[in-house]
Amino acid sequence: MLYRRLTIVLLLSLLGAAPAFAAAPDCANAETQAALDLCAGKALRDADRALDRVRKALNKELSDPLARAALAQAEKSWDAYRDAECRFESSGIAGGSAEHMVIAYCQAQRARTRMGVLKRILDCKEGDLTCPTLTR
Repeated sequence: MLYRRLTIVLLLSLLGAAPAFAAAPDCANAETQAALDLCAGKALRDADRALDRVRKALNKELSDPLARAALAQAEKSWDAYRDAECRFESSGIAGGSAEHMVIAYCQAQRARTRMGVLKRILDCKEGDLTCPTLTR
């Protein structure tokens, strides 16, 4: 998806500037677009990894196979929504040098928000009708 394209673009930019980025950039003080892109890519990878851990934990806790299938479908749909939403939000700079950075940061922020939603479901109390049935 878009994440793969972002990864490829970031890797290609790294190959072109490998000597300048032998060490990871200081993301708090990044000044070049290449450094900003690397930092955005790292933020997205970190957020996606954290979200994936929560997704797996929730899937493991779901007691009903239908609920697990519903979660898988919801997450697939959510991923597509996130990508489309972030493309829309960055449409004002489409084709510009900062486009990939803006998309990556948007996706990372959305992933952190989704992670919070899934964590709330993991913390549901027995009898809460707004939550799927968890094994406990």
